[in-house]
Amino acid sequence: MIYFIQGGDAIKIGFVGGTRALRNRISNLQTNCPIEVTLLGAMDGDLVMEKALHLKFADYYLHGEWFMAHAEITAFIETNCYFPRLTGRSVVEECRSCGKAPVTSRHARLCEVCRLLCSRCRKNPPANGQRYCNECFATFAREQYHRRPDKRRKLSDVELLASRARAYARTYIKRGKLQIRPCEVEGCQTPPSLYHKDYSKPLDVTFLCRQHAKDLGLYGSRGRTRTDLPESHCL
Repeated sequence: MIYFIQGGDAIKIGFVGGTRALRNRISNLQTNCPIEVTLLGAMDGDLVMEKALHLKFADYYLHGEWFMAHAEITAFIETNCYFPRLTGRSVVEECRSCGKAPVTSRHARLCEVCRLLCSRCRKNPPANGQRYCNECFATFAREQYHRRPDKRRKLSDVELLASRARAYARTYIKRGKLQIRPCEVEGCQTPPSLYHKDYSKPLDVTFLCRQHAKDLGLYGSRGRTRTDLPESHCL
């Protein structure tokens, strides 16, 4: 950020990392200056922009970063700069997301409303325990999947068939087309899981608890053959 501060008949053109440091810079200048200093305005820019402005107004150069308070410089400030409002001990910024409300989170430069939204789209509330909403998280997962193919473990034919069968069955459960039943062993009250005896028949499923699935050889020796059901679906 490029700032313009006037002290008497001189104007200082300098650079700070952000508006949070601007108040400290003004305070330090006022401490070391015998006359009152005033912030005239600020504009977005970096060190390259600062050097370019120093060259632009080189005809009015005095010392260090100080220049004569010429009409050309003041006209440039009125045309290209904005004035960050100073209240008390802090700089009041506008939210970088909505641009309307004042900032409440200094580190993220967000207002109270935008701070609670998805950090990617800033439109929907995030999912539980995540920074992103469900839609943005799915987009992020797809991007990461295609970005690092060397990190993906290639599934065998059996594992791929099993994964598709479990996904097919879970989809039917969510749509209500496949009803969840308790463990098929009589008298068992343990929450069940979904098992396939034949992965080529994804809707031909068996509901068993883990212990009875192990007893029948449907868990363990055949690898990951179970599909955990949500707690709300357990019977």
